[in-house]
Formats: sequence, C-alpha cells, structure tokens
Amino acid sequence: ATALALSALTAHAEANKAPRSSGTLGVDVNGTRIGSIPYAADEVAPLEIAGLAAALRKGNNVVRLSHDGGEPLPFTVDVAWTSLSPTSAPDAELALETSLDRASARMGETVRLTARIGNRTSDVVPSPIARIGLPAGLEAQLWQLKELQDRGEIAFFETRDREVTLYWDGVHAKDVHEVRLDLLAAVPGTFTGPASSAYPYYDDDEKAWDGGLVVTVAAPR
Repeated sequence: ATALALSALTAHAEANKAPRSSGTLGVDVNGTRIGSIPYAADEVAPLEIAGLAAALRKGNNVVRLSHDGGEPLPFTVDVAWTSLSPTSAPDAELALETSLDRASARMGETVRLTARIGNRTSDVVPSPIARIGLPAGLEAQLWQLKELQDRGEIAFFETRDREVTLYWDGVHAKDVHEVRLDLLAAVPGTFTGPASSAYPYYDDDEKAWDGGLVVTVAAPR
C-alpha cells in the first residue's frame, strides 16, 4: 500500500508540476512594478523576477505578487541583506557597545577591543551571548580567551573568521559584563568588521546590534 501511495503521489507531482494554461506573473514593491514574466502552459522551470533590492527602502516595505493565469501557482520569496549597522530590536533585553582603543596600529602590535553587554531589564537574563565582529586585519588570541574563561569572566567562547562568540550563564538586572580583548594586528590594510550582536540564547530574534569596527593596520617599519 505504501509503494502504491508513493507511486500515486509521484505521478500526481509529475502531472501537476507545470501549469495547465499560460499566464503572467508580476511583482510590485511599494506600489511600483518591478517586473513581470509570462509563462507558457508547458513551463517547468522556476519563474524568477530579480531586482527587488533597488526598490526597497528603509523601514517597512510591501511586496505584492500578482498572477494572471488559469490556475494557482506556488511561490516563494527569498530575501537576504547585509548591514554595517543593523537596527536593534526595540524590545531587546540586552544592550551592546563595542570599541577599539585606537584606530590604527602596526603589524605585530595589539589593539584593545572593549565589549560591554548590559541587561536592560529588571530581571535576570539567562544565557546571554555576544557575537563580537572583528576587522579582518585583527586576530583574537586564544590564550587570552582561555584565561577569561578560567577566571570566570566568561562561561565559554568560540572563534571563527572575523568573529568571537562569548557566552555567560546569565546577567543580573541592570548589570553589565565588560570584556577586554587584546587583538593582534596581523594583516596590513584598512578593514571594517561585521556588526556585533548580543541576545539571549533562547531568543535570537531580540538582538541588540553595534556597528562594525574600523581599523587600519600598517606594515612594520
């Protein structure tokens, strides 16, 4: 019975993967037509309309999909973006500030990064996380992160390219965790790091953001 059911589902999918009549698909963003694409009754390839990014504006946007055809069409909307300084969630429980002690250094020198993670609420925020973005020319030093963990200043840490992630067990009401990292200037150039964020482990929708840090690393004399 299972094999027969799967065969029937496969046959149904094959028979219905293409529209049974021709039509036109259109996209409007904030009331402006971005594009439209006609399709034939035997169309099997996905219908794609690009160019939405140029029509998007700061704040809320309305994307409207219109279809002139005989049968309903399934659809998806795929949106991705980057920002040097994303907007923090208005109800974020945490606050985040990051800074460098200087804007330039020579290779082999250290640049101190200070990160302050504060609790904006009157209750304990359990399991806070801070993802600290690093400019590409600076490198975190593992021995220092291990010392911070051994001293109990952080509960755990992870490192990846251009980022250090710090974990705590919690942060008390109106309290602040402050961490200082001595980053090694390793590559010459001017770099902007990715934005940093802080949020409770269980609620990554309520993020506090801080803009990417900028540094210039000069070659050694």
